Amino acid sequence: MEDKKIKKKTNEKAITLITLIITIIILLILAGITISTLSGPNGILKNTQKAKEETIESTYLEIIETTMQGENISIRAKQKDINEVYKEITSQFEKEDWIHEVQANDIVENNYGIIKITSKDGYIFYITEYIDGTYEIEYGKNPDEIQDAVARIGVIEYPSLQEAIDASKDNEKTMITLLKDTTENININENKDLILKIANYTVEGTAKNYGNIEIRGGTLKSLTSNTVNNYDGAEITINRRNTNIRSTI
Repeated sequence: MEDKKIKKKTNEKAITLITLIITIIILLILAGITISTLSGPNGILKNTQKAKEETIESTYLEIIETTMQGENISIRAKQKDINEVYKEITSQFEKEDWIHEVQANDIVENNYGIIKITSKDGYIFYITEYIDGTYEIEYGKNPDEIQDAVARIGVIEYPSLQEAIDASKDNEKTMITLLKDTTENININENKDLILKIANYTVEGTAKNYGNIEIRGGTLKSLTSNTVNNYDGAEITINRRNTNIRSTI
C-alpha cells in the first residue's frame, strides 16, 4: 500500500511540472505576439508614431502653403522683381517659432531659387520658387542630415553627387538637386533615369553616361574635351539656355 501512495504522489508532481511548462510556453508565445503587435514593423507603436509625424508634417506644410499663397507670388512676380518677393517670403518664414533655420539663394539666370526650411524637431522642406511665381515643395524627415552635403534626392542628403546617383532607384525617374559646387567624375549606369538640377552651381569633372539624364541649369566643366561621354543606348537632354558646358583644355 505504501508503494502505491508514493507512486501516486510522483505522478501528481510530474503532471504539475508538465502543466507548468505548458503554461510558461503559452505565456511566452502570448508575450511574443504582444511585443510584435506593439513594436513590430507594422506594430501599434510604429503606426502611432507614423501618424503623429504625418500630423506634424501636414501642419507645417499647411503653414508653408498658406504663406506662399498669401503672398500672391505669381501676381506680384509680374509687378516687381521676383527676388524682392522671394526675400519677403523668406523673412515671413523666419518669424515662425517652429522653424529652426531658413536658408535661401537668389533666383538668378537659372530662373528658380530654393528655400530650405528646417523645423526645430527635424522636418525639412525645400521650396523651389520659379521666376513666373509658381513653386513646388519637397518635404520629409531626414534622419541623417549630412554636414556639407553635396546633393539631395527629396530631403535625403548625400556627401557626393555619385552617392546620390547610386542611391537613385533603377528604372524610375529621379530628380537629384545639387547643393554646392563639386569636383568629381561620375558614372551613370544603364538603369538610371535622372534629372540633374545643378541650379547655380558647377560640376567639374567628366561623366560617363550609360542611362538617361536630363541636365538643368548650372555649369559643367571638364579638364578633357568631352564633359559628358554618352555611350550606346544612352540619352542625354541638356537645357542649353540655362546650362553652361565648357572645357578647360
